[in-house]
Amino acid sequence: MTKTTPPVARYRGRFAPSPTGPLHLGSLTTALASYLDAMHHQGDWLLRLEDIDPPREVEGAALGILDCLAAHGLESSHTTIWQHNNWDRYRAVCHKLLNTGHAFYCQCPRRQQDSLGRCISDCKQRDLAAHGNNLRVTLPTTNLDFVDRVNGAITA
Repeated sequence: MTKTTPPVARYRGRFAPSPTGPLHLGSLTTALASYLDAMHHQGDWLLRLEDIDPPREVEGAALGILDCLAAHGLESSHTTIWQHNNWDRYRAVCHKLLNTGHAFYCQCPRRQQDSLGRCISDCKQRDLAAHGNNLRVTLPTTNLDFVDRVNGAITA
């Protein structure tokens, strides 16, 4: 029996701006760094517009961002992804996370989370409703250690 090696995944970089206004220099720099990293790895560079927060979105900002990126030679390797096209998928995943105990509704603002972003008010045990509350993913209570390509070993 011949053992086959799984194919190596192609490198994928991405830039995911929120259309809350024009693209500023910091975001353009981030986009350029992401693009160059993808090109260095002979990979794809993807654009994903985070257009799922209507109250914060500025009319015309999304197209302005795309125009600005294109004017600087930064164009997606594939069709631009618009997050609003995935509402049904996100809703299904949220329901699955809730039904399997991997998420819960929380009424706490971010300032009431621990340093790892976990709820410290025991909202998971309160069986809160969706309306007016945040959906939080259940996070492990142990440290999350990993190796970052730039900063090395991280202990969180």
